[in-house]
Amino acid sequence: MNKQVNLKMKKARARRGMTQAEVALAIKISRSDYSKIENGHRDLKISLACKISEFFGKSLDELFG
Repeated sequence: MNKQVNLKMKKARARRGMTQAEVALAIKISRSDYSKIENGHRDLKISLACKISEFFGKSLDELFG
């Protein structure tokens, strides 16, 4: 993932006032895995990208495009 996508994820989480652990729990993955995704150290499967975008109330294009 590129840095712009990572930043969008961090901003979306910050706007909700949530920790990585809280988001990870909500989308049913480990905090470690969420951190790796948010920091660009793990690739994202489309199914998980859909869960994340739905959780943040954004389209895939808004969050990842």
